[in-house]
Amino acid sequence: MSENVLGKRLRKLREKRGLSQKEAAKRFGISNFALSRYENGTANPDPDLIAKFSEFYDVSSDYILGRTDNPAGVIREDGSETDVYQMLMENDKSLTLNGKPLTDEQKEILSIVMEKLAEADEDEEKFLARLLRRLLAGESAREIKKDINK
Repeated sequence: MSENVLGKRLRKLREKRGLSQKEAAKRFGISNFALSRYENGTANPDPDLIAKFSEFYDVSSDYILGRTDNPAGVIREDGSETDVYQMLMENDKSLTLNGKPLTDEQKEILSIVMEKLAEADEDEEKFLARLLRRLLAGESAREIKKDINK
């Protein structure tokens, strides 16, 4: 990875959350020294830690690793980049949820949530994140849609 993309992105994501290195290191169960080395490009985190960073900061591991400039981006097998919203709008048949193809209702919920996220404040982001967790947990798309429309 040239120019320490991983380190710069980790620092940017941490600062965007308003966390000190010490706070972030504690959150990830690593030493402040280790996080400093990742951010400075003198060491690289293991894949499990990259996954934790990705989940906590709500970005793809491809973004953290510098494989895409789109935080929510998806790298396809052919190396092309796209984002989930574009895939939803194109009715991409490869989109799955828990290993099953997305239903039209699930796609609709995802597109609504993604549109709202673009302009959401912090409280609304939390609400939308809860809706997504419910969808991932297998709750009925109809029930979730009722809550969106409230």
